[in-house]
Amino acid sequence: MPTLCQCGCGEPAPVPKWTSRTRGRVAGQPLRFRQGHATRSRTTSAPADRFWAKVQIAGPEACWPWTASINHGGYGQFAIDTKRHMLAHRFAYEDLIGPVPDGLALDHLCRNRQCVNPWHLDPVTPAINNARARTAQGINEGATQP
Repeated sequence: MPTLCQCGCGEPAPVPKWTSRTRGRVAGQPLRFRQGHATRSRTTSAPADRFWAKVQIAGPEACWPWTASINHGGYGQFAIDTKRHMLAHRFAYEDLIGPVPDGLALDHLCRNRQCVNPWHLDPVTPAINNARARTAQGINEGATQP
């Protein structure tokens, strides 16, 4: 019986025909992973369990900072699986409150982009979200901060 890839895909692991110390190959011994499978998530835990392990919950009123990957805009990002990613604050909102209504965006009332506390998030239209932003555009539109 062939040795299976350790990513959990169920496919047989390849067996190299030659040895290479620098590449970790030994002739005749199966590799741990198929090509490209080493970066796959090897965990079977639910996405919500993995998500909340990366949040620093301080209390109901305080910000809950996301402690994992941050995108170029300063927002937390979360990999649901190997093919689906979403913003961390959106995942938290949908997990604890429910789906975000169509056509609305989540505005951080606390102005902390890394905060995933769903009670700090307000579903608003993109126009309102932009007006509330701390940008020159928001200031020029006469927006007031909440």
